Amino acid sequence: MGGGNGAKAAQKRARKQEQNTKKGPTSQLKSNEASKSQTCSWCNLSMMSTCNQQQYVSNGWILNIY
Repeated sequence: MGGGNGAKAAQKRARKQEQNTKKGPTSQLKSNEASKSQTCSWCNLSMMSTCNQQQYVSNGWILNIY
């Protein structure tokens, strides 16, 4: 006797939940905050270190400092 689809789905959900608890947290908030090493000297806006020059210039245009 195999069991119904509901029982199989419940087992699958339980196994998946068990696997996810072993992985630990998957949030990227801390790593994103750590990568914000560039700051605008005018408005102190934190920007990621991977920003290109165009994003810095556009920040200045938004603030009307150029």
